[in-house]
Amino acid sequence: MMSIGEKIREFRKARGWTPEYLGSRSGLSGQYIRKLEKGERQSITLTTASKLSSAFGIEPSKLISESEATLPRQIEDILTEIRSVFQRLETVEVCVHGCMPERRPRNELKYKSLLIPRGLVENLKNIYALQVDDNHLEHFGIYPGEMVVIQAGQAIKDGNLYACQIGQGIYGYHLYITDNGLRISDGNGTNRNLPLTEIKVLGKILLSYKCKVI
Repeated sequence: MMSIGEKIREFRKARGWTPEYLGSRSGLSGQYIRKLEKGERQSITLTTASKLSSAFGIEPSKLISESEATLPRQIEDILTEIRSVFQRLETVEVCVHGCMPERRPRNELKYKSLLIPRGLVENLKNIYALQVDDNHLEHFGIYPGEMVVIQAGQAIKDGNLYACQIGQGIYGYHLYITDNGLRISDGNGTNRNLPLTEIKVLGKILLSYKCKVI
């Protein structure tokens, strides 16, 4: 039988999410998610299970049974959530450079920047955001109206999600390095190979976030 951490990792990777992104959707910290997946925590509370299942869009019973939950809440759970709250209180401003998939000049955007919790991004170098205007990223758990936070200058690693310019549009794809260029995957089982002359990688998509836009 799969452990709690194995189930969480399986659901997370199936959606192409990072631990930090799962944490942002569930109200938990990325560090806590990593501890669960590594087996450093063998059980979770029903409250935590409810937050995670809601983030995944599944029934709690698919993640955990009541017999696997720890009641009452363990002190470490409480402290972890307290640390997570304080971490989210510290925010950083990220500039919004445009939209995807259709490109628009920045001066036409309603919002010029957004605030995200400092703890969601380890390195703030070359960070910017794009507003998602359609549903082409829904298979990755990213929906219209959300902002994707992107870090430029990242080396391509197979299976990670990247913002890519193809023609005049900007799209999100899982990328895989091939002998002749890149293989792109849309998260819905559709793959195709492109030479480097037909695709420009703008940066790695770190997370999407619904937050205060300024």
